[in-house]
Amino acid sequence: MPRAQENDPPARTAQPRRRRLTDKLQQSRQSAAAKAKALQEKKNKTARRRILRERQNESNLVAEQPQDSEEVKELRAALARTRGERDAAEAAAAPAPTQRGPPPRSIARPSNMSKITVADIRDHLDLTGSENDQAWSSLRTSIRRFMDAGMLDINQGWKAQDTRRLIKVYDAIEEAHPELERFRSQWATTFLVHEAFAGQKTYKNCKGKDGTYRTRSRNQRLQASRLRRVDDDGYGGSGPRAPSHSPTPPASLRGSDGDNSQDRPDSPPVQARPSGSTRLRSLTPMSDSDGNNI
Repeated sequence: MPRAQENDPPARTAQPRRRRLTDKLQQSRQSAAAKAKALQEKKNKTARRRILRERQNESNLVAEQPQDSEEVKELRAALARTRGERDAAEAAAAPAPTQRGPPPRSIARPSNMSKITVADIRDHLDLTGSENDQAWSSLRTSIRRFMDAGMLDINQGWKAQDTRRLIKVYDAIEEAHPELERFRSQWATTFLVHEAFAGQKTYKNCKGKDGTYRTRSRNQRLQASRLRRVDDDGYGGSGPRAPSHSPTPPASLRGSDGDNSQDRPDSPPVQARPSGSTRLRSLTPMSDSDGNNI
């Protein structure tokens, strides 16, 4: 086999090409979003100018003139009151201009992603602490739901997944959770999806093998589920049990000496229970005078 030349270029991997494609698509989306934002701002500016002209016309109508009659003055006063009520209602209905967290695409991608952990993502999302565990679990559940909707192939590796399908999954997740838009180039969303994909693939590979942690955990969950069903049926576990002995009859059916058959003439007579020695002798084989067992 011929030796490779020292000046031969190294083999190209698929990861840089995937990253370039992702960055290119991200730039195109950002450019389209910027154009849409500029168009919306232009429309808002036109609407504000129209509203300003209408308010100026209203101010001219409200201002009193020397030649106004009493009826015109009353109309101007009524218009001023209506205008004040409308301004108060609009001010009360307007949302407070608050912004939670950093602006979109403001958190740059770290230079070394191998050192990034889930705790770092939670810190950037302001979801640290036990009081935010439920919100974090809801986010993880939503990510897995969008992965199932994206029909990712669990039988293939991460690098073999369709890049365009992954980008659609990222966009759907960020649309449902706008707080993830603060990360540039969707690096946090990619990290969370990759982490969830690796967990699903590990569980799939280990759930059928005896002796693994996943299999033991799965068996424990199934056993606990069976015990809960048995408890609900009332035939096992800590639930109600059937009586192991006959219930005691009421006093009206018992005699003075404790015999239950005195007040019940139809019942058969109760025979005396043999003692322990009698029972032992009954189990011992008997023999005749010749020594043969009877």
